[in-house]
Amino acid sequence: MIIDQSQARRVHVREERLAYLDRFLAKAAEDQINPSIVVCAARGNTEIFRGAYGVAAPGGPPLAEDMIADVASVTKTFVAAMIMILQEDGQLLLWDRLREYFPEFVGENKHEVTLFHLLTHSSGMDDDDTEKYVKNIMKRLLRLPMPADGAPEDQWNRVWNEAAARLGYDARQAPSGAQYGFFEAIGLGAPLKYRPGARFDYSNMGYRLLARIVEDVSGENLDDFARRRIFEPLGMKDSHFILPREKWSRVVKRAESCRGSNWYNSDENRAAFSGSSGLKTTAPDMLRFTRMILGLGTLDGARILSPASVRAMTADYNAALPREFWKGRWLGANWGFGWNIRADKLDDLGVLRSPRAVDHCGYGGARMLADPEYGLAAAFYLVDQLEDDYILHAKITNILYSALD
Repeated sequence: MIIDQSQARRVHVREERLAYLDRFLAKAAEDQINPSIVVCAARGNTEIFRGAYGVAAPGGPPLAEDMIADVASVTKTFVAAMIMILQEDGQLLLWDRLREYFPEFVGENKHEVTLFHLLTHSSGMDDDDTEKYVKNIMKRLLRLPMPADGAPEDQWNRVWNEAAARLGYDARQAPSGAQYGFFEAIGLGAPLKYRPGARFDYSNMGYRLLARIVEDVSGENLDDFARRRIFEPLGMKDSHFILPREKWSRVVKRAESCRGSNWYNSDENRAAFSGSSGLKTTAPDMLRFTRMILGLGTLDGARILSPASVRAMTADYNAALPREFWKGRWLGANWGFGWNIRADKLDDLGVLRSPRAVDHCGYGGARMLADPEYGLAAAFYLVDQLEDDYILHAKITNILYSALD
């Protein structure tokens, strides 16, 4: 629905197009294209749209706007912001070598890898190769049986914990737990696929390591640091890495036909996170973060980052790298620090955004978008079907842009 029609007119937004978006989303939820949808948008300092459609659980009550969900890879944008905060505090530099933080990170060309490379997905790490490396150690050296593809998360947790115990690995009692901690520790031994800075290769492992650096440098766990430096100042009252039990009843539930249902519906998910995923939040909270980015680091008087840091985060550092066709959805390597840069990239978010627009999506249906040329900020969460390919994301974005004069 349109938040304030008179304000929408003042910021040159066409009300009839927002009304069309409202009807479009209601039908998408009714037709089970996406059974649960929350969309929020603002232009400048004016929130122009907020709506919830569908159900909070299969066959359950209507969805509320303040639903809480694991936003998966959208987490990376927040980790990048934490790294920039620490750089502003003089606690690290983006040109620091990864080996300074992880001396065990040795091998061909690994001495060249910097935090900059991790932020821009140009470190030379490859997630598939790293996973194969870790599982090979678990299977061949530890002789552990591997769960079948698609096995419940609790089966994998048991294997990770057993592997850690056999190697005498101390999970450091990190809130992210043995599963991610062990994977990172063993994965550091995987060889690079490319020389650092040569190619774009989207890396979850890189952001897991960045999160570990945030914890080590700040002396706080990720949840506490994010709450103190980002969530509380911005008024993001429902954003957590470890979700308080009193909020569990507000988590959106997924049918078995939807992506990640076993994991996202599990109790284990409420407290599990890494630097690449695991933030639990709401669409209105994500919108506040995205509006802060449009405000060059400030929202409602709260300053999270300097304008210089935001400009650095949203610059395109991979323009000269080879264009990659990533998972059939992206053609282009353009990337900043934690943000996908539109530039001339062909991706899964339509073609109406300006070249300066930045966004990030998350497995399962989350998305944040900021476009400084149009003054548009948007955040949404869609519970998507297994066969979905983020098609509704592009349609929502195109309708929003059609409302802008």
